[in-house]
Amino acid sequence: MLIYFMKLLDSAYRKRKSYFYKMINGKALEKELEKDETTEEKEKKFEKKFAKFMGVKHASLFGSGNHALITGLEMSKLEKESDILIQAFTCKQVPRIISTIYNSQLADIDESYNIDLSKAQVLTGKKTKAIQAIYSYGKAINSKKIQEFCKKNELILIEDCAHSLGAKNGKKAGSIGEFSIFSLRKNLPVGSGGVLCTSNNEFYDEILREKEDSSRKFGIKKKLLEKPIVFFRKNFPHAGAPYVFLSKLGYGKEEMNKELLDRFEISLATHSLTILPEIINKTVANSKLLMDELGTEKFIFPREEKKEINVYTRVPIFFKRPNKAVEKIWWKLQQEGFETGLFYKTDFEITAGGKKENFLFSVKAAEHMVPVGVQGLDEKQIIELAERIKSFSK
Repeated sequence: MLIYFMKLLDSAYRKRKSYFYKMINGKALEKELEKDETTEEKEKKFEKKFAKFMGVKHASLFGSGNHALITGLEMSKLEKESDILIQAFTCKQVPRIISTIYNSQLADIDESYNIDLSKAQVLTGKKTKAIQAIYSYGKAINSKKIQEFCKKNELILIEDCAHSLGAKNGKKAGSIGEFSIFSLRKNLPVGSGGVLCTSNNEFYDEILREKEDSSRKFGIKKKLLEKPIVFFRKNFPHAGAPYVFLSKLGYGKEEMNKELLDRFEISLATHSLTILPEIINKTVANSKLLMDELGTEKFIFPREEKKEINVYTRVPIFFKRPNKAVEKIWWKLQQEGFETGLFYKTDFEITAGGKKENFLFSVKAAEHMVPVGVQGLDEKQIIELAERIKSFSK
């Protein structure tokens, strides 16, 4: 039954991510996997390559972007009651993670779907010690403006680049903060993994000590499960992380989040870095093609500054006049095999609670915007997607 389920999942995932996986050179991946290196050596090699691409001193690999964020926040050692600025329109898990350690200070977004710095400025007070800048959907933030904001208010900058590997407006997204975090599965053809980047040597040493403690706690179980995980990765590469399989063996959610990456996964991530420029260029081209096909008569897209590079893992499509509720559009596209993840309408409503009137543009985004993935599509599929989206507009 488990093998049958994985085949179905693999097939479904293949349809949406076909372009990603076509880019992978099977022989090169196999060669990378079979190199005479320990898993730890492979991990260090990946981290070195990732740090070089980002232009930072250090990169550290984690089981997920969430775990990278949690570890970074814990190691920041801000005062316990510190406030961290973050936009209200985002995945509900992010402000929740912050609130387990510090206080989330919610701000509205602007038309870029990133935090509105003018609204954030009004909220900034004595207890505000940091800002978590989210590069929503792959939309770049002006590096000069966010750095000036942090300098003026004496804030630590945390860059949330879960959606935006390769994005750039001034300096590269993820290269200017105290630390930055990435979610590999949202940017590369891999099933899981997260990365934390920093150029602060002392902070990096703290991260390494925390990871060593975690490895001692979960390491034995990880080694026992590594071979079966590799089997599933090799035979069902499109299915993502085999969470069902692991949970049947008593591998808890917290442990999976921290310790899922295995030899095959790291090899796949390392190989993916060799084709990263091609992935970025294709994603940028697909995004532009979709926006050009849709036009601006019935849709609104974020404005772009000169020399800005937006690597949209999801293109945020704002319907001027949708002919049905956006959650129905989102669900219909999802049913038809198009990627519409990162739909934050419900998340925003939960995060904002009864104070939605404080987040006017977030409310508009929740009522009018559907994020649509383009990474796994060819030109014909992009045009087909555009025509389908048009059918939902008056």
